[in-house]
Amino acid sequence: MKDSNKQSFYETVFKDSLELIIDATKIGLWDWHLPSGKVIYSKQWENIVGYSEGELPQTVKSWENAVLPEDLKKAEQAIEAYLAGETDSYEAEFRIVRKDGSVIWAQDKGTITQWDKNGTPVRLVGVLQDINRLKLAEEEIKENNRHLDFIAHLSELGTWDWDLPTQKISYNDEYLSMLGYTQEEITGTMNEWESFNHPDDLPNTMRMLDDYLAGKIDSYSCETRMKHKDGHYIWTMDMGRISEWDENGEPKRVLGGHLNIDKLKRAEQKLQKALNEIEKYNIGLQGEIQKGIKSLEQMQQNVKVMFEANPHASVIFDNTFRIVDANPATLKFFGIEDKDEFIEKIGEILVTSIPPVNPDGTPAVSVPERLLYAMEHGYCEFETAIVLDGVYIPLNMILKRIPYGDSYAVAAYQLDLRTLKKAREDLERQDLLLKAVNEVASLLISADYGDFTLTFYQALELLGKNVGVDRVYIWQNHEKNGKLYCTQIYEWSEGAQPQQGNSFTVDICYDELIPSWETTLKIGKCINSLVKNMAQRERAQLSPQGIVSILIVPIFIHNKFWGFIGFDDCRQERVFTETEENILYSGAILMGSAMLRNEITRNLIKAKEEALSHAQAKSTFLANMSHEIRTPINAITGMTSIAKNSNSEERIHDCLMKIENASRHLLRIINDILDMSKIEADKFELSPQENFLRDIINNIRNIFVCRAQEKKQNFIVDIAEDVPLLIVCDELRLSQVITNLLGNAIKFTPNNGTIKLTVNQIGFTEEESELEFVVEDSGIGIHSDKLENLFNAFEQSDNGVSRKYGGTGLGLTISKKIIELMGGFIRVESEPDKGSRFIFNISFEKIEPATFIKDPDPVAGNDKSYDFSGKKLLLVEDIEINREIVIALLEETKIKVECAENGLLAVQMFEAGQDEYDIIFMDIQMPVLDGFAATERIRASGTEKAKNIPIIAMTANAFSEDICRCHKSGMDDHIAKPIDLCEVLEKTSKYLKRSLVAESRL
Repeated sequence: MKDSNKQSFYETVFKDSLELIIDATKIGLWDWHLPSGKVIYSKQWENIVGYSEGELPQTVKSWENAVLPEDLKKAEQAIEAYLAGETDSYEAEFRIVRKDGSVIWAQDKGTITQWDKNGTPVRLVGVLQDINRLKLAEEEIKENNRHLDFIAHLSELGTWDWDLPTQKISYNDEYLSMLGYTQEEITGTMNEWESFNHPDDLPNTMRMLDDYLAGKIDSYSCETRMKHKDGHYIWTMDMGRISEWDENGEPKRVLGGHLNIDKLKRAEQKLQKALNEIEKYNIGLQGEIQKGIKSLEQMQQNVKVMFEANPHASVIFDNTFRIVDANPATLKFFGIEDKDEFIEKIGEILVTSIPPVNPDGTPAVSVPERLLYAMEHGYCEFETAIVLDGVYIPLNMILKRIPYGDSYAVAAYQLDLRTLKKAREDLERQDLLLKAVNEVASLLISADYGDFTLTFYQALELLGKNVGVDRVYIWQNHEKNGKLYCTQIYEWSEGAQPQQGNSFTVDICYDELIPSWETTLKIGKCINSLVKNMAQRERAQLSPQGIVSILIVPIFIHNKFWGFIGFDDCRQERVFTETEENILYSGAILMGSAMLRNEITRNLIKAKEEALSHAQAKSTFLANMSHEIRTPINAITGMTSIAKNSNSEERIHDCLMKIENASRHLLRIINDILDMSKIEADKFELSPQENFLRDIINNIRNIFVCRAQEKKQNFIVDIAEDVPLLIVCDELRLSQVITNLLGNAIKFTPNNGTIKLTVNQIGFTEEESELEFVVEDSGIGIHSDKLENLFNAFEQSDNGVSRKYGGTGLGLTISKKIIELMGGFIRVESEPDKGSRFIFNISFEKIEPATFIKDPDPVAGNDKSYDFSGKKLLLVEDIEINREIVIALLEETKIKVECAENGLLAVQMFEAGQDEYDIIFMDIQMPVLDGFAATERIRASGTEKAKNIPIIAMTANAFSEDICRCHKSGMDDHIAKPIDLCEVLEKTSKYLKRSLVAESRL
C-alpha cells in the first residue's frame, strides 16, 4: 500500500512538473480524433494562436483557420503523407494568423497513437511550438553572412562551412570565384574538396585537420595549393576553427576559409630558387675544389689561377697551421692589400676577431681544433663568425687536406653567410608576418559586435608583437573647413609611451603638419622611412613621440582613402622590405573591412532602434488620430440625431451650430493630415503673393480673441512700427503657422494666463526685411528632454498631452516645414510650468504701397443680401447631395440653376443653349468626362460666350497644384469643398459683374 502511495506521489509530481515545463516552454498540445474531426487543444495551443483558453471550437477547422492560406496545403500534404505511411512522422513548419491579425512562424509535430482493428489511424497527437524568433534569427544570420561575404571579397578570403555529421561543405561566392566555379557546379562533398587540393599537399592538409579535430593542436592553419577550374593551381592559406560541438563534446561544425596568397608564395618560391642556385653553385665549387686537390701536382698552375680567381676568401695552412698563402678575395675581405703583411698579421687578427661565444650564448667554434681535425681526417665543414670593424659576420668554413710538398696542408674556403642569412631571416620574418595577418583575420572574422573593440585591440597587439614594433595605431580621416584631417582612434604600445588622446594624435591637418602624406597615401603607397630622413615639419611631429623609424599603410573603404595604420620603432631604426609592406597592406585591408563590418552592424542596430521608435510614434499617432477624428464625427452624428428628434427650433439651431463647429474641426484635422502627406511626399509648395501683413495679423487676432476670452486669458498682439506694410508671402501658409502656434498657446495655457504675439523687424535691405515672430505663453511648458522630438512627425512632447488636450501632433511639424520653405527657421524656449516661447525668423520681399492695388474688401459674414434674378447657373456635379446643397444655398438669391451630372452632358447642354447661361460651377472628378476636359472643350468651342463665361471649379482638390491646374484648363477661380456660403456668394457676385462688363463691351 505504501509503495502504491509513493508511486502515486511521484506520478503527481511528474505530471505537475511536465505541465510546468510545457507552460514555460509555451508548447501547445493537440489531440485529434480523426473519424469525428474533434480536436482537443491545450490552453498553450490557443495562446500561441492568440486566443484565450476555451475560446476556439474543439475541431480541426480551428487549426485550418489559423494556418496562413498560402501554407495550409503544404501542411495538409505533410499530414496526408504521414497517415498514408509515406513518411515516418508528421512534421511541418507554417505561418499562423493570430487573432489580432499578426503572423508568426510555428512548428507542428504529431504521431499516431491509436489505430482501429483494420489498422486505420484513429487518433493523432502532437505539439505546436512558436518558432518566430528562430525564423527572425535565421534572417539576421543571412544578413550577417552577406556582410561577411562582402568583407571576404575585399580581403580575397573564400570561406567554407563544414558540417561533420553529413560531411557536407558549403562555400561562399568569393571562394568559388577564386577557383572559377559557380554554386550550381558544386556538390559540396568531402571528396570534391579533396579533389581541389594538390595531390602533394593533401596528405599534410588532412593530417593537420585530423590533429586539430582530435585536439592535438590548438588551431588549424596550413598552406596548400587549390586547383582552379581551368587546371592551374593557386597557393592559399587554409585556416579553420571549430564553431559547434555535439552533446558528447565532439566537433560538429567547422568554419574556415582560404586566403589567396598565390602572389606572395610565388615571390617566396622565386627567392627560394635563388637560394637553391647559390647552394648549387657552392656544391659545384666544392666539386671543383675536390677535383683540383686530386690533380694538384698535375695542374698546379690551373689551380693557382682558380685559387686567385675564387670570389670567396681562401687560404692555405701548412702542417704547423701557419698561413702560407691567401687569395685576393681574402685580402679584400680583411682589408689588407699586401699578402705578406696579411700573412704576418692574420694570426693576431683571428685571435681578436673571433668572438669566444655565439649570439645564443654557446661557446664559439675553435678554429685550431677544426684545422687539426681536417688534417687528421681530410675534411671538415662548420659555421663560425668573425667581428671586423664592429660588424658581426657569419661564415661557413670548408677545410680540406691537400698534398703540399712532401707533406700536407689544409686549404680553407670561407663563405660569407650574411646575404644567405639575411634572405633566410627575411623569409622567416615574412612567414611570421603572414601568420600574424592570418590570425588577425581569424580574430576579426569571428568577432561579435559587442566584443569588437576588445577584439580589435587584441588584433593590434598580435600584429604589433609579431611585427616587432613599439607602437601600432589606427587613424581615421575627416574633413573640416575644406581640408583633410586625421585623428587617432586605436592604439597599442609596448616599450614606448602611449600617445592616444594627446595633442599629437587629435585633429592633425595633412597640409599643415604632414604635407606629403596625403598625396602618397591616396595613391595606395606606403610611407616607410627613418624619421631623421623625413622633412622638417614631419620630424617635428614624430620626434617628440620618440619615433625613430615609421611605416604608414593606407586604409581604403569603398575605394575611398579612409585613414591609415601605423607602425612605430622607438628604440632601433629599421626600414621594412617591399614584401613586408605588401603583407601589412593586406592586414590593413582586413582591418578596414572589419571596421566597415562593425560600422554597418552599428548602423543597422541604430536603424532598427530608430525604426522601432518611429513605428511606436506612428502607432501612438494613429491612436490619437482615431480619437481626434471620431470625436467630431461623434458630435456630428449625435447632434444630427438630436436635431431630427427635436421639435424645438432653438434646440435644432443649437445642434446645427455644434454640427458646423465639429465639421470645421474635422476639416482642420483632415487638412493637417493632407499637409503632412504632401510634406512626406516632398510635394508641399508655396504660392507667394503681395499682402498687407497687418491685415493678416488682425484677421488671426479676430479668430483667437473669442477663444482667449472664453478661458479669461490675456491676449496681446504687438507689431513694431518699423515692420513693413506690404510683403510678398503665402498668406494662407503664414497664417497657418501663426494660427498653429497661437492655438497651441491658448490650448496649453490655463485660465487667466497670458498669450502674446510679437512681430519685430530684426534686419533689412532695400529689397528684403527679416521679421521675427514670437508666440509666448504662461502655460504648462515643456521638459528639456522632450524638446528634441517636438517638431518630429507623429510625435508630441508627451503622450499624456494628446489624451488631455487633444490634437494630431502634426501642427508643429507642418509649421516647421512651411517656415523652412519660406527660407526661415524656428526655435523654442520652454520650462515646465513657466510657459513657452516659439520664435521663427523669415526674410520677406518688401513692396512699396504705391505699387500695390488691393482688391475691394470682401463683405464680412453673410449679412449682405444678394439678388441674382434673371441669371442662370449651370451646375456640373455628379453627386446628388452636392447639387442639392448648392441649390439650397443659392435659393434666396433667385438665380436659376440647371444641373449636369457629368462633364460630357455639361458640354452638350452648353453647346445647345450657351446664351442661356451666365456662369458655370464645375466639379473636377466626374464619370464619363472630368471637369478639366469639359472646361477645355467649352473654351475650345470658338464662340465669344465660350471664351468669356465664368467657370468656377468646385472641388475637394484644394492643393496649390490643383488650383494651378484649374487655371491652366481655362477655369477662372476655385471654390474648395466643403463649401463656404460666403465664398460662394462673393465669387458668384464678382464673376456675374465681370460678365456684365464683358458683355457691355461686346
